[in-house]
Amino acid sequence: MFPIPFGFIGSSSAAIEERCIMKWTTGSDDQIITLWNQQGGTNNYDVDWGDSQTESGITALDKTHEYASPGTYEVKITGKFAGLNMQRGSATDQLALVEFSNWGTSEIDACFKMFYNCENMLYTATDSPDLSNMQGTYKAQFREFFFDCKSITSLDLSGWTLPTATWNSTAYAAFYGLTGCTSLNLSGWDIRNTTNTQNFAVNLGKDGTGCVVNCANMNLGGSTNMAQAFKSAKVTSIDVSNWVLKSSGTVSASSIFNDLTRNDAGDAFNLDLSTWTNTSSLTSAATMFRDGEFDVLNLTNWDTSNVTSWALMWYGCANLTKILGLNGLSCAGQTTNSFNQMFNLCKKLGFNDSDTSNFDNTLWGANTSAITNFSSCFSKVGETTPGTNPPNVSNWDTSSGTNFGSMFAYLKWTTGALDVSGFDVSAATGSGLNSVFQFMENPVGTTIDTSSWQISNNVTSLVSFIRNSNITTLDFSHVGNDFSNITTFSTMAYQSKLERFILNATLAEPGFTSVTGSAFSNFFPASGYATVATGDYDELLLKLDDGGQSNVTLYAGASTYTGGGAVATARGNLITKGWSITDGGIA
Repeated sequence: MFPIPFGFIGSSSAAIEERCIMKWTTGSDDQIITLWNQQGGTNNYDVDWGDSQTESGITALDKTHEYASPGTYEVKITGKFAGLNMQRGSATDQLALVEFSNWGTSEIDACFKMFYNCENMLYTATDSPDLSNMQGTYKAQFREFFFDCKSITSLDLSGWTLPTATWNSTAYAAFYGLTGCTSLNLSGWDIRNTTNTQNFAVNLGKDGTGCVVNCANMNLGGSTNMAQAFKSAKVTSIDVSNWVLKSSGTVSASSIFNDLTRNDAGDAFNLDLSTWTNTSSLTSAATMFRDGEFDVLNLTNWDTSNVTSWALMWYGCANLTKILGLNGLSCAGQTTNSFNQMFNLCKKLGFNDSDTSNFDNTLWGANTSAITNFSSCFSKVGETTPGTNPPNVSNWDTSSGTNFGSMFAYLKWTTGALDVSGFDVSAATGSGLNSVFQFMENPVGTTIDTSSWQISNNVTSLVSFIRNSNITTLDFSHVGNDFSNITTFSTMAYQSKLERFILNATLAEPGFTSVTGSAFSNFFPASGYATVATGDYDELLLKLDDGGQSNVTLYAGASTYTGGGAVATARGNLITKGWSITDGGIA
């Protein structure tokens, strides 16, 4: 049998390297490096500095060594070594650590900020640390463990035996800034007592070609804050299946997958979260998936009844084609009262009634009653690749809504009608109804029913309300409509397909008493787009005359009016009062 080499223990067939081994590179003569250690830990080790110098019996917290000339030196530590804490060191020391290749057999006392800002460090260790008896001051934390280790390309820690009971504090930014990483494996990690995983792997793989992420079967049962965990990561694929969340209390997941992008090859990937458990603890979901580049998102079996914030949740998910399990989501717990830009810029997203990717009447419906801000909620959804159906908002309670601006602007789908007939917009204020349906491409032949919409005198603008849309009928016949404080209707139906503009004929006027200047510029579609029915244009002219305003511009495209009677008289009165009117003349 061969003799066992120095630094190894075990049989000749299964020798174990007992030393902690790392490499340091110095750039000048007489440069000093320091082994910055974990505070509160215990040291009693020998060190081979790699320059023919050795020292024994080191018990001090930190140990310095001077290298006579520049070079790369392999440092080998034997005995009890508490572990590095490079956050305590200078930038020079942090950048001088260029490789960590072996943990050895010493018990580590803490992982707190161990490789902090070691931007040049390669990680080539294939063994794992002994974390069974940690005694350091910060033993409960492994925050910023590999913080900004930009040069690490592969990190497989899946075989580690973790100190689950001891790690009962924060893991904040533990793997933050692994921008060059192409493979991260933390599968099976049980950190159920860790309370904070915020910024856990921000910017993962961002400067490389993309990272294969295997974080399946993780137990995060103690974390109350998972915000921004994978924010701005660039991935080739990502497996975060079978996560266990906190079973009670609250969990913030805001921005957890914000800006999760494709690899440089542009390979498509899906994000399947359907096997997560205890999702009922989730509270904040604002910007949770914002700007993510995944194609399909699976939220089947999620319980979102306690989510308080939904704003910008799917904003900018330009590749997203469907959200499986959308029909099972509930907004019953929302308290921030905002759906602002919730699906804005999801240009390939479809709400398909044939599967589970549309809204359920029971789980939404009355639960939207406190929402005040619906602005741009569905703006540009399906703009480039339309889905089959429009979003099912048929029984949404919008009675608290003050801002509906651009809610359905640029929305596009292929089949069926968008049902907003039950919308209550009576609480809308200011410019809160601007551009609601602007550039919306509803299928030709479908109608948008606004006959029950009551617009109050708190609204001051209806700019671009249905501009460039496929809407053919706009019904403002509700007896409660009061336009008395609206100062501009500019481009309201410009270049749309509007053929019917219905006002309530039984009312003397709905209050066109505040319009001035260019208030009706480009009001109706131009010739070649559509022509509003003569009777509807007649009613508008009568009501504008009753409004009593002077010096206003009205563009009515090719629409014609009835000559030789009250309508012609009303139009003449407007001209006398300084109105500039462009229309198709007498019918």
